[in-house]
Amino acid sequence: MKKENKIKSCFLCNSIATSVEHVPAKCFFPEDKRINLITVPSCSKHNEDTSLDDQYIQTIIAMTKGGNTTAVSHFLHKGVAAFRKTPGLEKLITRNPKFFNFIKDDESTKNLTYEVDRIRFDRVVRKIAYGLHFHKFKIVWNKELAISTGRLVGPNNEPDPVFEGLKKHVFLSANAVFEGNNPDVFKYTFISFPSRKENFILMNFYEAFDVWAIPVEGTSVPNL
Repeated sequence: MKKENKIKSCFLCNSIATSVEHVPAKCFFPEDKRINLITVPSCSKHNEDTSLDDQYIQTIIAMTKGGNTTAVSHFLHKGVAAFRKTPGLEKLITRNPKFFNFIKDDESTKNLTYEVDRIRFDRVVRKIAYGLHFHKFKIVWNKELAISTGRLVGPNNEPDPVFEGLKKHVFLSANAVFEGNNPDVFKYTFISFPSRKENFILMNFYEAFDVWAIPVEGTSVPNL
């Protein structure tokens, strides 16, 4: 008996899928770590070419202070090459350089910072989060998502207020079990938030850069 092909639906809209999306994009992974990458089915509308945005966000994350040796090596080998290949990328990433004094453990350090396009950043991370939800639960995540991270600050060096609130609930992630076949590049975990009765996603890039995807209350459709 011939086995019937199951029609797959898009991870964002339930339309018939015509291709697949990598979650996150392949550019986040060095070539020797592109093993068992997560993919989700995608329709033509939601498989638009976002390679420049993906490369932009990956480079920002890899450049951020505190990343592991994988992040540093990947940036030196691929990030610098991307700058040479796409001059506009370097200009975009290094716009409006400023020195800020950061205080940690009562010690002040001066760091060079650049302006990040948060609209682009949040959109790329949202897409990853929607893909992870579909990968794990096989259904579209019918919620708008707020993106929060303590690794980016506002124009006056103010911290992300949502992330500051999440720090009060650090016990939720303290014993979290992360998933991911290449954890030194990317790993993630779904965390149940008791007062909300729904899942948040905590994503970690290069063992240093944490980003949260938080469902927005009162919403019922995904939105990039």
